[in-house]
Amino acid sequence: MARKNTDVMERIGDPPPSGPVSDAVAELDGAAVGETRTVTVKKTIEEKRADFTRLASRRVSNALDALSSLRHLASPSSYEWDVEQQEKIFTTLQRSLHDLEAAFTNAKAAQMSGQKTPRALSFNL
Repeated sequence: MARKNTDVMERIGDPPPSGPVSDAVAELDGAAVGETRTVTVKKTIEEKRADFTRLASRRVSNALDALSSLRHLASPSSYEWDVEQQEKIFTTLQRSLHDLEAAFTNAKAAQMSGQKTPRALSFNL
């Protein structure tokens, strides 16, 4: 699963000398002395682009490999199918490709307008 932000662990104090002053500083930070908390750091545009390029290359290659394996089903000497099954395969793939294209288009439009993008939670075959 892709992460939008990078989690960084930060240690509050190490531990500082105990006493009323250090305890008051920890209370102001919202953390107890010696407590570890998670701080969220946003990725830069360059990091996001590098992640996209790395993941997109791998995922598109995997998708092409999967399509290639479907191509093997077209061998009449090995498999038997009817036109209804064939149409179901192509309708499903075309719908999925259309949904993928719409997701990219909607995400970019939402980004430009400052809205969050809705996420599809399932895929039906």
